[in-house]
Amino acid sequence: MSRVEYQAYGRRRAATVGACVLALLCLAWPLAAGGQRVPTDTGRAIAPRAIAPRVTPTVTAREWMTLGVFAIGTAAVAPFDSHLAHEMERPSIHRNRALVHTAAGFRAAGDPGALLVSVGAYALGRVTGHAGAADGGLHATEAVLLSGATTAILKSVVGRARPYVVKNDDPHVFRPLRPTAGYASFPSGHTTVAFAAASAWQAEFTRSDWAHSPFVRDHPWVGRAVAPVLFGSAALVGVSRMYHDAHWGSDVVAGAGIGTVVGAIVVRRAHAGTAGRIDRWLLPSLAWSSAEDGVVVGWKRGF
Repeated sequence: MSRVEYQAYGRRRAATVGACVLALLCLAWPLAAGGQRVPTDTGRAIAPRAIAPRVTPTVTAREWMTLGVFAIGTAAVAPFDSHLAHEMERPSIHRNRALVHTAAGFRAAGDPGALLVSVGAYALGRVTGHAGAADGGLHATEAVLLSGATTAILKSVVGRARPYVVKNDDPHVFRPLRPTAGYASFPSGHTTVAFAAASAWQAEFTRSDWAHSPFVRDHPWVGRAVAPVLFGSAALVGVSRMYHDAHWGSDVVAGAGIGTVVGAIVVRRAHAGTAGRIDRWLLPSLAWSSAEDGVVVGWKRGF
């Protein structure tokens, strides 16, 4: 390969990776940007007060729409699955040690990183008495576990062959209901939990006091950077799975959609006045509403 050809190939490679990341960001962004910016007290217990009972839908129209957009994105990427897989398997990019280590790092950031960071934030919040960290960590953990379980079920039902099983040639090989490691490609589990954590943390940030603090008001770029950093990192987790020949492009887009919506649902319902038993037990410093009697009950429990 001549120098000119090598440079052209390098540009195509960068464009491929950039297009994957940009596509995932563009799909995830509407839901993230649409989150309610409702300041809450994250530093002390909330005084009991009367509230009106409310009905919280499991999935809102906006969330259904977001799932639909990701479904369209998955279908749009699917015809290019084999081409993208072959691009990601070029020997030159696997000889680059920086890329090898970076891809391994983002793979670990997705799983187990997303879960470890979320659990760690919850534990830190409880130990230090920071209700906001405990709240965000718990809900991100719930989002990661719920989205991961959803993905595990889909993998078993769909039974799609991973790229390395079919030499990146045929993304249409399926063995449904016969789960094995080589036939668990759709959707990408690492991508799912990465986007679930990103979506949950983004939603928690928009509800936090810090998002409306004087520091963020004086430095608005800080608040604007949260979503790009979270979802950009999650997108790179998906790209790393393609780099490791473990997933097709459409697997990654589908996983991003599931994670984004699950994260949003978990946080929305947790803050809608209908907290579940897990939140009532593990976030004792907060007050929760009761849909039956329309009052808020505050209580405290130690470790």
